[in-house]
Amino acid sequence: MPENVFRVQMDVIEAIDIDFDVFVFNVLDDGFSHIATVYDLETWPTTKDAALEAGLQSYRGRGVELNFSSPLEATTFETNATYRLRVLKNHWQEVLDEYEDSSIITIV
Repeated sequence: MPENVFRVQMDVIEAIDIDFDVFVFNVLDDGFSHIATVYDLETWPTTKDAALEAGLQSYRGRGVELNFSSPLEATTFETNATYRLRVLKNHWQEVLDEYEDSSIITIV
């Protein structure tokens, strides 16, 4: 690796009640796009091949590795990504909490 390159690697090694694949990538160049949102979890497949087959522009993965030119850029990305992962976890939990797996219906 060239000098003055600061790498950030993030991998999902455990996930409870949420998909492991929370990093969104562009199909065209495999470039990292962003941390997934609830919409992304419901929309993008977890492999590039599945995205291509469906004619989609993005897919999700379990990890990302990015290089930055300064330690400030690297730590800023890591801080923001960690925050976005917490937001995703909270929003996904709200979706789960709103789901009712059974309903009682009274017919009169």
